[in-house]
Amino acid sequence: MDRLMKTPWFIKIIAFSLAALLFVSINFQPDAKKGSSGFSTTSKTSTETVEGVEVDVYYDSENLVVKGVPEKVDVTLKGPKSIVLSAKNQRDFKVSVDLADAVIGEQKVPIQVENLSDKLTAVVKPNQATVTVQEKITKEYSVLPQYNENLLEDGYTAGVPTADPERVRITGAKDIMEQISIVRASIELEQGVNETVERRAKVRALDKNLNNLDVSIEPSSVDVRIPIQLPSKKVSVIPYQTGKLQDGVDIQSININPREIILYGKESELNKIQNIRVPVNVNNIDSSTNFEHNIQLPEGIYRASDEKVSVSVKAGKQKEELKDEKEEQEAAAEQISKTFSNIEIIPAGLPEDYDLTFVTPSNGSLNITVTGPPEKIKALTESDIQLSIDASKLPEGRSETAVLTNLPDDLSWKTPYEKAAVDLVKKEAE
Repeated sequence: MDRLMKTPWFIKIIAFSLAALLFVSINFQPDAKKGSSGFSTTSKTSTETVEGVEVDVYYDSENLVVKGVPEKVDVTLKGPKSIVLSAKNQRDFKVSVDLADAVIGEQKVPIQVENLSDKLTAVVKPNQATVTVQEKITKEYSVLPQYNENLLEDGYTAGVPTADPERVRITGAKDIMEQISIVRASIELEQGVNETVERRAKVRALDKNLNNLDVSIEPSSVDVRIPIQLPSKKVSVIPYQTGKLQDGVDIQSININPREIILYGKESELNKIQNIRVPVNVNNIDSSTNFEHNIQLPEGIYRASDEKVSVSVKAGKQKEELKDEKEEQEAAAEQISKTFSNIEIIPAGLPEDYDLTFVTPSNGSLNITVTGPPEKIKALTESDIQLSIDASKLPEGRSETAVLTNLPDDLSWKTPYEKAAVDLVKKEAE
């Protein structure tokens, strides 16, 4: 027996038997139909479905717009198993819609398979598409920036928003282009915005119902700038006298520096403010003095260009005797005078519910003669002079009150009236 196993023929017979057994185990089908040999062959027919195959569309893309072609379809392949599996795995075939000869309007077109082996058949699902062919139109439109104003910090306002570029080119089907009502670039803001915003925003074409339209926009986004600022207003700063002067002391002038400041706050509150009044307490003043005073901001005003103002009070003992004529002449020789006509008297601190009418002077203005060093008098202009009365504590009816000026300490002044007579009447309720 050992000698038989060592012979070449025995080994060949065993090898052939093993090969036959392997072939049977691979190709035999125990559930084969009756009458069948139960063995598979390389020519057996197979069916496979390839899902999500992209559809190519052939048309005049420069002048036409096509709608209705599905982006992807399913293709069922049938044929020899090896070829079917190869086509499924490699996807070396194409699915297309040929609209090269299409006409404007709606039409049904077949969805075809290209580059498929002639040994295979294919079924496309869906096998046709209802498409709409439209003329392609390109137009320019202005871009309208959009944002939510309610997200601004309280008191702040927004200027006119801008887009860069201001216009875009939009391309689409004629019937879609005719629906464009507005072209917007919207940006999202956070709550409490208090500074200028600059962002990139996507451009959208919308119809009258604010629905997005399927068009091509170039460029697709723009730079949007929204200037955010706190409203401001320039107002005069007016001093008014409080307290009681000591006996024998005379206040010649009260000056404020700066004479104007810029207020920042709610626009509704700024509209109510015409000036800022600074109280000057004279109880302890017995000579000329300078000091600083904090500005009290009205309600709704958040800040001012200056937090403090400098107050200069020119005061001294009342003179019991006049200088002799010689001293007056010497002083007059060193100074010159200049007269300004019809300088309006400002009723500082007048309550909003009262009307004030000047009795003396009747037109509410005075001529003023200013005397001082030549270089200062020559440089002095009408806009440098401010006359005012303190109307904050006047009684109702007729009364007299001192006329004040804002002139510097080294200038003297004279008006026809040292005091103004006024009538104060409460406004009638509307």
